[in-house]
Amino acid sequence: MQTVSHTTQPYNIKDWQRGYESQRQEAAYWLENIEGTVPTDLNGTLFRNGPGLLDINGQSIQHPFDGDGLVCAFTFDRGRVYFRNRYV
Repeated sequence: MQTVSHTTQPYNIKDWQRGYESQRQEAAYWLENIEGTVPTDLNGTLFRNGPGLLDINGQSIQHPFDGDGLVCAFTFDRGRVYFRNRYV
């Protein structure tokens, strides 16, 4: 039987809408504040891709798939995590 967890916090549409805000800067840094621990034997890189720039000169695009592509990489190394993103 599968266990399902429930949240005590109400649904917040503003949190979901942040997923459609443009990410204007590329970044690269070690994640310092991690809730819990990362297993030390977890090593490798997780890549995620999707839209990063959702407006052109202040004009919103019509669909998120029309945005400029942004690849995010989470590199796991001996219990630490390095984040980096780049436009493609």
